[in-house]
Amino acid sequence: MATTRNGDPQGKQATLSPVMERLRALPIAAPANRLRVGDFQLAFGDGVLLVESGTLTVLHTDLAAGELRIVATARRVMLDLLRRPACTLSLVATSDERDAAIAYFRERNVGIESA
Repeated sequence: MATTRNGDPQGKQATLSPVMERLRALPIAAPANRLRVGDFQLAFGDGVLLVESGTLTVLHTDLAAGELRIVATARRVMLDLLRRPACTLSLVATSDERDAAIAYFRERNVGIESA
């Protein structure tokens, strides 16, 4: 079986997240605080949102209460950063990933809408 440069098996479940891996000792990126939606890993806490795939890293800091809203549809999870221009991430999700995202963000007191 082919492996990544870190020795992990290649494939959807082994997508590299270099920033998140480097920060894994911090609470924001600890493995227990991560959520997978499609090819992306997400972490949220203390006003910081980190979204990462093997080739893309999105980091937002100093998010005040109410600046992040989640919109969950049948096949998508949208992360809407209110009051930040042109800043909505729309991630394709299975129903299980969508449900996990709703639970994850609800635990962190983030507003959730279903569409």
